[in-house]
Amino acid sequence: MKNYNWSTFFELHGIAPFWNGLTFTEFNQQRIEFCRTHFIPKNKKVGISEKDPKNFLFKLFSLWENDCTPVLLPFSATQSERLQFFKTAPYHYLWEDQFYHLSDLEFKAPREEVLILFSSGSSGSPKGISLSAENLYASAQGSLEFYQEYLNPTTKWEMNLPLHHIGGLMIPLRALIAGHQLTTGIGTVTSMVPTQLIRALKEKVTDSLTKYQLILLGGAGIPVSLLKQAYQLGLKISPTYGLTETTAQVCAALPSDCALNAGGPLPHQEIRVVDGIIQVKSSTISAGQYRDGKFKQHCMDEGFFSTKDLGLFSNSGLDILGRNDGQFISGGENISPTEIENFVLTHPEIIQAVVVPKTHSEFGNCPVLYYQTRNQQPLVCNDLKTFCSKGLSPYKVPKKFIHGLLQFGLKPSRQKLIEAATGL
Repeated sequence: MKNYNWSTFFELHGIAPFWNGLTFTEFNQQRIEFCRTHFIPKNKKVGISEKDPKNFLFKLFSLWENDCTPVLLPFSATQSERLQFFKTAPYHYLWEDQFYHLSDLEFKAPREEVLILFSSGSSGSPKGISLSAENLYASAQGSLEFYQEYLNPTTKWEMNLPLHHIGGLMIPLRALIAGHQLTTGIGTVTSMVPTQLIRALKEKVTDSLTKYQLILLGGAGIPVSLLKQAYQLGLKISPTYGLTETTAQVCAALPSDCALNAGGPLPHQEIRVVDGIIQVKSSTISAGQYRDGKFKQHCMDEGFFSTKDLGLFSNSGLDILGRNDGQFISGGENISPTEIENFVLTHPEIIQAVVVPKTHSEFGNCPVLYYQTRNQQPLVCNDLKTFCSKGLSPYKVPKKFIHGLLQFGLKPSRQKLIEAATGL
């Protein structure tokens, strides 16, 4: 079966509260009314660009009801990034305030595909991750089963992560399946990336944080010092690890464990480390990905998917050591140095560019640009920042601009530049 009938969950939970005081039935009725003003095609790929989370879910469930494949787009994406997304995984329509017809072409896709999300690739171009209904359902069920002692009929999930990210999307799907509540306000369960928790602790809102029954923490490397501070304050933190390709979580620790790593596999997940690389086997693994408009299945090893993340198993669980392909994470967002470098090199005066991560107290890492100009003279930093802002999302714009490259042999040493950036 390609798609689950998600509408059955609205019928199943009926008059129970679901969204900011609305019952499941009332929410679904509002969804139907919302969609009556739009022509929704059948069996097409449809891009969703929507800032309002409620309207986002109206669109998502309505497209699934019409056997369409939603393609989730970041609302803040620039025009050039949107074009790149379309070239990566083309779609027939774009649904913003209205439907925009983009193409009549037939696109080859996996038979079970019901959703496409984008993730940064190591080459600098995005990759479109193809997910099935089984992936989504299995991921939600695994999480609900793992956290069952922290959940109850009055559980209220906070909608505080972007819905075009798999971590944000799984929040309403878990709530829908379990019959829990969703809120855009304060809930009993929340999900955070480390940057959000660091900010909250800086703002000294510890009393508010201690009221949560559960705090899922992931989406980026988690400093051990942050976990220790959170546990000392009595916060119910669950460090977690997953990818878009694995439909979010595959590994986590319960708050009672007070773990300083990603813990162990969730129910129905198998995890191993081969030659230092984390590999996952599960029904949550996506079928494959889109690049340059073409779909390609994942290469599997005995049914295991290679994550390209470096890891190490210890008695206490899985330690995440970083990426094996040059990517790094800043404030929960994947950063591809190649993507930034390629854009910077479109500047008429720049002939070399290297982007490296620098440790940041709030974002975990931030991008730093080393560059060389044709006339060997530095550019005005504010001018260069403005230039980058025209073609890159805000989180991709380098936080520091350093003129000059440290040459080691025939080309700059990225590792040496990383080491140099630590002293900035």
